Amino acid sequence: MKQSKTIFALLGWLSAESLSGYDLKKRTEQYVGQFWYGSFGQIYPLLHEMLEEGLVTVHEEQHGTRPPRKVYTITESGRQLLGEWMKAEPEEDLFRSELLLRLFFGHLASKETLRSHLEKTLRIARRKLMHFEEIRKTVETAYKNSPHLPYMLITLDRGEIVNKGFVEWAERSLNRLRADANINERNRKSS
Repeated sequence: MKQSKTIFALLGWLSAESLSGYDLKKRTEQYVGQFWYGSFGQIYPLLHEMLEEGLVTVHEEQHGTRPPRKVYTITESGRQLLGEWMKAEPEEDLFRSELLLRLFFGHLASKETLRSHLEKTLRIARRKLMHFEEIRKTVETAYKNSPHLPYMLITLDRGEIVNKGFVEWAERSLNRLRADANINERNRKSS
């Protein structure tokens, strides 16, 4: 199997408990989707591949009159692969930003356009901060007695700190554009 790194998110969840594909998708999107951009639409095909490779087993559970659901359990091979991955050196985080590329060449655009891009970024970062607050409350309640809690909070802390940085950066950048516009206006008037 060509190893998509998303399998390690799935194996991580399954190391704690058996889950359905739906539950894996929901948890992955809710808790790690802010920093891991795996293809969540590929979870079911990945589970199928993981089953073929012997990393997980599957059984059906019946709940009332609803159709049976497939529940996945990590195997010893899956635990071993997850353990090896946890020990390996992580790849360097790659960062690409179309916004920064546009701002770098900002002299080619209007200040209004750039301001609009920055204001949108600011709104998104503030919205994410509110979302992180909600996640923190949920995690601290749902995982209160879990050994996973400190590690979930470590990743949540990073997300909050990064987005606070985005808020501060966007505010500074907007102020810089305003100051530059004021300087240009004064220069035009004095000419």
